[in-house]
Amino acid sequence: MKYALIKNSVVVNIVKSDNTDLLDDWILQDAIDSYVELTNEVVSPGDVYSGGNFSKASLTLPQAKAKKLTEFKASIDGYLDEHYPLVTRVQLVNLYILARLDSLTNRAAYLAPGVDWLHSIIEYSATFAASVQAQVDVQTTLNMTWDIESNVGPDPLLTLSTAIQIVD
Repeated sequence: MKYALIKNSVVVNIVKSDNTDLLDDWILQDAIDSYVELTNEVVSPGDVYSGGNFSKASLTLPQAKAKKLTEFKASIDGYLDEHYPLVTRVQLVNLYILARLDSLTNRAAYLAPGVDWLHSIIEYSATFAASVQAQVDVQTTLNMTWDIESNVGPDPLLTLSTAIQIVD
């Protein structure tokens, strides 16, 4: 089955799934407001869903903000996953915390640039989200762009295996 995922009356994604339990979980996590099974409709992310119908109608300001933030989040998630999959990010941060607690200063020093890099992405994300929320015009909101690499600095190119081998 094919489904349109809806957030703030805007289609944020189209997914194929035989299991709506996952979609229901996304609603519970507030990732989406609802989903609609698609049969023959031609629907794209960014389309408006209202009164049981999809349209290409102009967006309201809250819808434009939701659309821009959804696009930005997808871009940030993709950027992070290109560099370090989620499991690796969690492991690197955990190793850093443990290194600090265990006074493994060399391991912590190796991992610190990665934690700083992740923190810069969080800061940039928060700043961009605030700038989207501050917008007062639909078209200006939709025209907003971002440049992750210019705003977060270079990837420190850490590896778990190197970090684990540093035993001080």
